[in-house]
Amino acid sequence: MLRMMQCGLGILLFFAAFDSIKSANLQCGQTPIHPILNNGIVGGHPAQPYSWPWQTLIHPGGSVCSGSIVADRWVISAAHCFDGVPENTVEVYSGVFGRRHPYPKTSHKVRKIYLHPKYGSHGFNDDVALLELDDSITFNHYTQPVCLPSNDSSVVVPPNMAWVTGWGYLMDGGPLSNTLQQVHLPFVDINTCERNYGSHWINKALHICAGKEGKDACQGDSGGPLVVESSGGPWFQYGITSFGGKCGEKNQPGVFTRVSNFCSWIEATTAGNVMCQSA
Repeated sequence: MLRMMQCGLGILLFFAAFDSIKSANLQCGQTPIHPILNNGIVGGHPAQPYSWPWQTLIHPGGSVCSGSIVADRWVISAAHCFDGVPENTVEVYSGVFGRRHPYPKTSHKVRKIYLHPKYGSHGFNDDVALLELDDSITFNHYTQPVCLPSNDSSVVVPPNMAWVTGWGYLMDGGPLSNTLQQVHLPFVDINTCERNYGSHWINKALHICAGKEGKDACQGDSGGPLVVESSGGPWFQYGITSFGGKCGEKNQPGVFTRVSNFCSWIEATTAGNVMCQSA
């Protein structure tokens, strides 16, 4: 049975470093509080608090999803989190580590949800959404935009690896994590992934597969980022957590929406406020 990744409902705070960072001087993919790059989620560990500063916690109605900050008023996520969900029922939280910790978490209302126009026409294809926020996110050491890649052909292949983050189930069937988790996943050859799931579910142009037995994203992680640190330093988001089989099972890797395939739509929808770039 396939699963959508949605379906779920001693921190040292560097308050002196909380001053706003001016947008004019801002570069994407920066981590002022550096992540500790060990393993989270299924088969992983809690993240260093606030070390993945583009991560957002999203409540679409009564469920839990994630997203990524890509500009001060824009968040990218998975379309299936918002299918049929009115904008006025969605809350986006930036600057989050613990789901129940109030500070420095900031709540944002959603002005408009943009689902990809082809979403829903075939399986899990085109599972991408953009959220336009009512107010601007203030960038600081806890909130930063991630970079989006214009090309990924040399990155999303074995033996390369990526990081996935979220508050999803720690094992198949739950429960949700209270603190942000991270896991280091190997990319899976897309042809192998297609054989595992079948061509009805996997579109080689639209999907990326990553994970292995015991290491996976899971329910509640939907919409979250799959990121790789570039050789030049910035972090790029190559995938959006979309669906998979049973969490952490052999031959059932996580399937992610392939961001680079949607650059034209992203740039047009945001009126050029979000641009893909070379990693």
